[in-house]
Amino acid sequence: MFISISLTSLLLYDFLSFKTIYKKFKKIKVEPNHIQASIFRKNVISYNIVIESEIDLKIEKESWLSFSQEELKKGKKELTLLLKPNHSGIYKLDGIKSRFKSKFSFFEGLYKIPIKIELTVYPLIYLKIIEAIGLLAKMGYYGIGEFPQPKIGLGTEYAYSREYVQGETIRRIDWKATARHAKLFVKEFHEEKGGALYILFDTRFPGEITKDELGSYFLSLIMNYVSREVPLVIEIFGKDKLIIKQEIGNKSSILEKVLKYIIDYYEIKLEDIYKIKDIIPSEKLKEILYLFKNEILFKIFDMNNQNYFETKVLFDDKNMESGNINTAYIITSLIKDIEKFVDSFQNLDVYIIYYPKVYLDAESLEESYMAKKYLERTIENLRSLNFKVIPTPE
Repeated sequence: MFISISLTSLLLYDFLSFKTIYKKFKKIKVEPNHIQASIFRKNVISYNIVIESEIDLKIEKESWLSFSQEELKKGKKELTLLLKPNHSGIYKLDGIKSRFKSKFSFFEGLYKIPIKIELTVYPLIYLKIIEAIGLLAKMGYYGIGEFPQPKIGLGTEYAYSREYVQGETIRRIDWKATARHAKLFVKEFHEEKGGALYILFDTRFPGEITKDELGSYFLSLIMNYVSREVPLVIEIFGKDKLIIKQEIGNKSSILEKVLKYIIDYYEIKLEDIYKIKDIIPSEKLKEILYLFKNEILFKIFDMNNQNYFETKVLFDDKNMESGNINTAYIITSLIKDIEKFVDSFQNLDVYIIYYPKVYLDAESLEESYMAKKYLERTIENLRSLNFKVIPTPE
């Protein structure tokens, strides 16, 4: 009987301590208590807030939100929020989670520290679209004359970075990769053999991240070669097979058609372009938008005129159809069967470009693991067939 009364008293005391702690949580003050921001994927944005609390706090991070520290002592403390989302879209949070226990740990609770966060995340391909608009304007395509625009591609096309081998020239050292990996890395470049290039864009994506990464690379590659007046043949593979051949004497035509396709396929609206003006990280890209008149942007985003590609069947003889093609790029997630592609490119110098973090689009850890292993096996098999398999640059 005595033990039972003692235990009951202990539980009651612990429950009262739990209620006392909860009341102290309700007194927590946060300044500012509302954050609204917009960023691009893979970017990080930070905010400093001040939390005033009568108790020590243990706070829980989210998949897209972390903190400068996860334990705060009582009092008035500054905390840095780090927002780094992988996916594009809208993120909302109505409080920072903090778990707590009663004095003797019989009771446990979860409290949301009062702060609202609203984060809009835009795909990286938005920046490439603005860059493409600027390149077309530089060519005089929209009739607004030339203006300062960074040149794309200076003679060779960057492929990937690898570890430095003793005796190699230091002129090709990739300083960013070297700093990131804490060891020397050098840049490799695609070999250019002249003639036309064949670019195949495989739109069978596992999710939005891979779609954004490979779409951005595809548009960058087109801009690179269009700016250097290299003849191109492009195939978009997915639900439909769409083919376009570079029009002689009109180098801007292929870029304009690709741009219209990207805007349509990625469902990008003109109002979104206006929304991102103030968060564009590059002053050059900001300048492009500010120089354009509304009617020109309306023309670019006019989806009533979608004749950007001529629909044909997959080429059986690429050299005959395109005129002296000896190099091909296949931009693909590698999660689907690509044998139908590589078999038809046997006589070409082929570069297979893939996104190395395709597993980020998986919905579970198990799916992520399986996607990563499948990707590794596919890359190994393709390299055994002497194809150049290259990850997209980070």
